[in-house]
Amino acid sequence: MDEKKHDLFDRLAVVGKAFGNAKRLELVDLLSQGERTVEALAREAGLGMSTASAHLQVLKLSSLVRTRRDGPRVHYSPGRRRRARPLRLAAGGGPGTLGRRRPGPVRLPGRRRAG
Repeated sequence: MDEKKHDLFDRLAVVGKAFGNAKRLELVDLLSQGERTVEALAREAGLGMSTASAHLQVLKLSSLVRTRRDGPRVHYSPGRRRRARPLRLAAGGGPGTLGRRRPGPVRLPGRRRAG
């Protein structure tokens, strides 16, 4: 495998890992509603501080979140939006839509209803 392709697969694997955990997806959803500290994210997601920090590090490595330091506090906000777009689309819309049902049934293309 050539080096370019290998680098691409490595980057895709990092993003895949970020999307591969429900709590990380919840953290991305919370951040889509506005910047938060790790303490606020941990509290809102029902996580311990060290667990939230570990999840945020994975998200940061995949560029899904970015950080801003303000004295001793670290503030998190959404990173590259184009990588978070599949998550928003899967959720059916914009910020804060994860966990909400879309109105009406969801039909996959090319599938007919049984009956």
